[in-house]
Amino acid sequence: MNRFLSVLLLLFLTSCSTKLAVVDEGSMQAYMPTPNKGLGFFIDKDTVVNRVQMGIRTYDKETMNLSGLSNEANFLENGSPKYEYAADIRYRLIRFPITLTVENFEKINSYLFKFGAGLDPYPYVDVAFAHLQRFFEFGIAVNVGIAYEKESLKGSYIKKENTFVGNLGDVNDGSWEHEWKITGALEGYLNVFPLKNLALTYSFTYFYPRLFDNVDGHSVSFDFPPILMNYLGASYLFAEHYQVSAGTILYLDSRLKQKFWHVETSIGYLF
Repeated sequence: MNRFLSVLLLLFLTSCSTKLAVVDEGSMQAYMPTPNKGLGFFIDKDTVVNRVQMGIRTYDKETMNLSGLSNEANFLENGSPKYEYAADIRYRLIRFPITLTVENFEKINSYLFKFGAGLDPYPYVDVAFAHLQRFFEFGIAVNVGIAYEKESLKGSYIKKENTFVGNLGDVNDGSWEHEWKITGALEGYLNVFPLKNLALTYSFTYFYPRLFDNVDGHSVSFDFPPILMNYLGASYLFAEHYQVSAGTILYLDSRLKQKFWHVETSIGYLF
C-alpha cells in the first residue's frame, strides 16, 4: 500500500516526459574483464612493441549483493526526496575461462602509449598512458566494451506526465532476458622490475557492468555501482618474444558478503 501511494504521489508531482523505472529486485550478469598489467619490461624510447596475449583463468560464478541502492524521486524545492525505498539488486559475476588481447605499445621519450582490443568473451577496446623507466612502470587506462548479458528484474515504471504506463513486469516478469550492454572500466597499474625481464605487478580496476543507468530503456534514480578488482602477480619475458604471467584477482568490495579471489594466467607473443 505504501509503495502504491508513493507511486501515485510521484505521478502527481511529476511534469517532464521521460520514463522512470522503479526496480524492486533483480539479478544481472557481469562478465569480468581482464586486468590491465602494462608492458611489464623496459624498452628504449622510439620503440614500438606489439603483443598478442591469451589469458587462462578459473571459470566460476559469484553473487554480489549490492547494498545502499534505493529508488527515489527528487521533486521538492529543498532537494529532499519525496519517497525512497530499497532496491534489492545483485550482480552475478562471471569469468570466461579464455581471453584474447592484441596490443600496440609505443614509447615516446619516457612515456608509453598503448592501444588494445580483445575478447573476454565479448569485444572491448582500451587505451593506456604510462611512465616507463628502467626499474618501474606505472600507468592509467580506460576500457570500453559491449556484452550480451542476461538479467532478471521485477518492478514498475511510470512516465513523468501524470500517466501510469504499467508494471515493469509487463515487459520483464522476473524471467531471464538477454540484453546488449555497454561496459566500461577505469584502471591503474604499477610494475616494478627487480630483474631485467621480471616484473612484479599490482593493478586495480573499477569495472562498470553498465555504463548507462537504465532498465529496459527507462531511467532509474540510482547509479549501478562499479566492481573493484585488485590484481597481484608477476610476469617474465624470455627469449625476447615470449611473456608469461600469473597472479590472483582479489575482490575486496564492501558490498560483498564474503571476500573471494581467483587465479589469472596468460602467455603472450611479442614482435
